[in-house]
Amino acid sequence: MEGRLITDTTEFFSIDYGDIIQIGEKRFIVKGHARERRFGMEDPKFWVKRVVDLETGERKIIKLSFFESFETSLGNVKIKCFRDPDKEGEVLELVRDHPYFMHGKAYRDTKGNNIRVLDMVYGLNFYVYIDSFSTGYET
Repeated sequence: MEGRLITDTTEFFSIDYGDIIQIGEKRFIVKGHARERRFGMEDPKFWVKRVVDLETGERKIIKLSFFESFETSLGNVKIKCFRDPDKEGEVLELVRDHPYFMHGKAYRDTKGNNIRVLDMVYGLNFYVYIDSFSTGYET
């Protein structure tokens, strides 16, 4: 089955393998969903797609508009966090030439949804690296 051409990414749960996301003149074919790999779990992030740029053949990550809030802890301090696609796009612009940050660009789809197209960062996942240590608890 051939994928659909997607220009409105509002319903990101329905965008799946083989679909083509078009942003302006650029087209990306969806190869899968990114996964959150922490604590031995691999939860899919349906708003984050693994794609290939059909013009260049480069692998990219596309982050679609998704707003959420969640709580995390730093020691005994609880911190309320908010996911904001527009702020993420602004940060990409601020760090675009910095060698130690991810690179990418923010775009808008036909409905005005913020879409971040990110360059792949190759290397070992930090959580996988930490988990690879085989030391005792007291170490």
